Amino acid sequence: MPAIGFGTCCRRDVKGPPIIEAAEAYLANGGRLIDTAQLYGNHGDLAVAIKESGVPRSDLWVTSKILVCGSRDCAQGSEQVYKAVEKSVSELSLDYVDLMLLHGGEAWGVDKNGDTENWRGLIEAKKAGKVMNIGVSNHNRQEIERLIAATGVKPAVNQIEFHPWVPQETMQLVKWCQSQGIAVIAYGSLGGAGNKAEG
Repeated sequence: MPAIGFGTCCRRDVKGPPIIEAAEAYLANGGRLIDTAQLYGNHGDLAVAIKESGVPRSDLWVTSKILVCGSRDCAQGSEQVYKAVEKSVSELSLDYVDLMLLHGGEAWGVDKNGDTENWRGLIEAKKAGKVMNIGVSNHNRQEIERLIAATGVKPAVNQIEFHPWVPQETMQLVKWCQSQGIAVIAYGSLGGAGNKAEG
């Protein structure tokens, strides 16, 4: 997995020609990791950018996230998560996704049993070859420990907001994940609205 990627969230133009052009420019300049999610609604646009880039699939790393809850349609339970993975793979016009994450846990309104069942759906998708690696996003230590205890399968990664101004509990989570062999992927790594840099 490349160390730096192209995140497609939280921008004014997350869909349509602007995101296609931005992704094509990123790929043309040697970038190889694209991070997206069902929530962003831009899988189809990224499929266009990937196809038009001419970059071989074997050189790309594509990460996406399953929408597990919220005000929009969301996947609930192993069967719906599995189908959501299939839908994402199809929308991206790929044979597989390199990394698929559950986008959130309890803080996203998913109860303990629901989170475990969602995780089982990703495990099945990996077994079927729809995804190469599976992980979580926005999960705390207790949630991750519960998933491992229930299934015996450890997330490959935990994608969380991480930058110099995160609270101490986030720093502790990062250290714990690293001690468990769970890679930490940062989003908002420049601090976003919380950036307190001066000068």
